[in-house]
Amino acid sequence: MCAACVAVFGILFALVRETMLLFLLNGCIMGFISSLSPVSERMATSTKYRYGTIRIWGTFGYAAAVQVACAMMEFTSPQLIFVSVSVSAVLAIVGFLGTDDISFTDTEAAKAAAGKQFSFLCAPMYILFVIIGFIFSGCSNLNMTYSPILLQELGMPTGAVGTVLFFSTIVELPVILFSYKFMDRFSGRTLMLLAFAIMVAQFLLYATAPNAFVAVVTMLVLRAIGSTLFGMILLKIVRGVVQVRSVSTALGVISATDAMSAILMQNLGGILVENTSIRILYFAMAGLMMLGMILTLFLRVQNTEKVFS
Repeated sequence: MCAACVAVFGILFALVRETMLLFLLNGCIMGFISSLSPVSERMATSTKYRYGTIRIWGTFGYAAAVQVACAMMEFTSPQLIFVSVSVSAVLAIVGFLGTDDISFTDTEAAKAAAGKQFSFLCAPMYILFVIIGFIFSGCSNLNMTYSPILLQELGMPTGAVGTVLFFSTIVELPVILFSYKFMDRFSGRTLMLLAFAIMVAQFLLYATAPNAFVAVVTMLVLRAIGSTLFGMILLKIVRGVVQVRSVSTALGVISATDAMSAILMQNLGGILVENTSIRILYFAMAGLMMLGMILTLFLRVQNTEKVFS
């Protein structure tokens, strides 16, 4: 249903010219996509296959989409991008139709535990992780918006930026494919600190990059790894904090929080860039990530769940 709405709204987005309607349609599209993401991630950990062997196809798809979108923007009509979103949503529907055999939990057990479905909302470690995720996701989404703009400001053409984004996404493939070798071995707190450290280093390098070469190398090496790690850490920590029957709901709550974070950060980031510069924005984002690292030190999660093996 969510994917079908994305397909319909994608076509409408390409046709509409009113600014307010565009805002509303964009919000609806992103909301439906955000609703699909936690379910898809949960499905990837509920099959007989390793998480990495499934998740890498999402990386290939995203990398290819970025390259195609930049090419469309430069050589054709931008409206075609939103038509392609609708086509992709239809293909996703076809894929979901073939996953009926994936079961998340026992039906009778789920019915018996329905009254406790939201009990995790009172868990201190879950609330702390939602706050940590709010900071991380907000800055990560802001980085996805402004890192291409930074490259353009440093003199790179749109097509070249698309190529850089493509290869920076491909870099995350080894992290996903070999996730079973390290994700279950280290604690969620240790991995979260690593993800924050990667993002701090990335933002500081963007803020001080003297030329496009330094920014490109930073993007190729670090851009995708930090956010990819966070996506996998999210699954790991939620599985360690909440009971199995509530995992999908808990992921959905975090996804909704991330969407709110993206809205807030995009607005604050835009104001900051307008009044200062992108480099100041990246210094501010590095500071927020350091705050997230401090909060992560208080995170206590058991490392007993084998999610990626």
